[in-house]
Amino acid sequence: MRNFIALEEKGSVREFIANDLNNAGLRIDTNKYRNIIINQPSPHITNNSKQQHQHGSRVFNVPLHQMDTISVKVDNIDLTVPIFLRWCFDCIRRSIKHEGLFRKSGGSQRVKELMARIEDGPLTPSLSPSNTVFDVCSLFKEFLRRLTYPLITYPLQDLLLDCFSMRSLTSDKKVDIYLNILLLLPDEHLHALIYILRFLHEITLNERDNKMNAKNLAICVGPGIMRTVVEGKASIMTEQCATSVSDIVETLIINATKIGYVAESVYERSQMLLEMRQKEAVPNADESFAMENGIENGINTGKINDPANAKKRRSGSVKEFLVHMTNRLRRRSGSNNDSRDQTNAFLDQSGKLSSSHTREHRYHYQQNSISGHCLSSSSSSTTTTKRKSSDDPNGGNSKRG
Repeated sequence: MRNFIALEEKGSVREFIANDLNNAGLRIDTNKYRNIIINQPSPHITNNSKQQHQHGSRVFNVPLHQMDTISVKVDNIDLTVPIFLRWCFDCIRRSIKHEGLFRKSGGSQRVKELMARIEDGPLTPSLSPSNTVFDVCSLFKEFLRRLTYPLITYPLQDLLLDCFSMRSLTSDKKVDIYLNILLLLPDEHLHALIYILRFLHEITLNERDNKMNAKNLAICVGPGIMRTVVEGKASIMTEQCATSVSDIVETLIINATKIGYVAESVYERSQMLLEMRQKEAVPNADESFAMENGIENGINTGKINDPANAKKRRSGSVKEFLVHMTNRLRRRSGSNNDSRDQTNAFLDQSGKLSSSHTREHRYHYQQNSISGHCLSSSSSSTTTTKRKSSDDPNGGNSKRG
């Protein structure tokens, strides 16, 4: 498995993940691919939430990309997460063996006072003698509920729930698909989700004392992680949907140490795609120069450039490269039927992506985008950063009926 967080170029990997999800029976409209990946705005943002955000709220009712963050290292994965999250988990970790973490509620008045202290003062306040670990657990759950956009965005919640309902898939196959779906999250959301699920997994390792296994934690925290809504009723789940969400989150907690990694086969295919595009770029640049100067194949040919010929040359070069990649894959695969199927899938997908690339079908990464796909991971465990962007690049709403 390859560390997905550490990859400098994630776009081509995400393209193949989307293709594999399509092949598994999950419908992703590639013409609207960017809308699947980019974080979708909540259809139920209240006026009160907007007002608090405008008045300087730093943690609650704020998008993840606008929070003060810190770099942390979790099992060789460099993550950038809100400072508030690390403070929360540090407080809870000191009492990790207390029975009923996240199940027992903290004092409502004490939780409100903690919220006010965090918004008005330091993001990592000292707890008063009257505060309990359950106050901090309740504060964390309130943080999830008040996120402007849910931790797992609405389009990807739909994919997770669709996968959960597919009876033709084995449990192991569903886990693999869940892990791939999460890699399509905006980077801020993916980093925070990994950090949260790893911590919840850590709590389950102390189940003998705290009585909190993955199932219990999923029931308590799942509705905040997957904030699915019923049409016209914010924060309300049907009983069936709540059960599905709980089962999915339980699976994610159990497999938390696998989140953030991509299969080596997907990574290799993405690198071949990048090689192909880089190889296309060089002759295309030469042809552009020739067309501008009315020359074809250099000054020695004496022929006037014909755009039709240029198109044929481009097509030929792509086909030659695909043949090269096919032979390369087949040499690796030998007699392995699965690898041969993967080779054929690569050829099909490469043709589609090559064609769509000329129409700018690839989604693009802009530094001012909330999607966070251009976020770079830091190896420092203490560096803090301030995310100042207030732009909302989210396109379209997604509701669960």
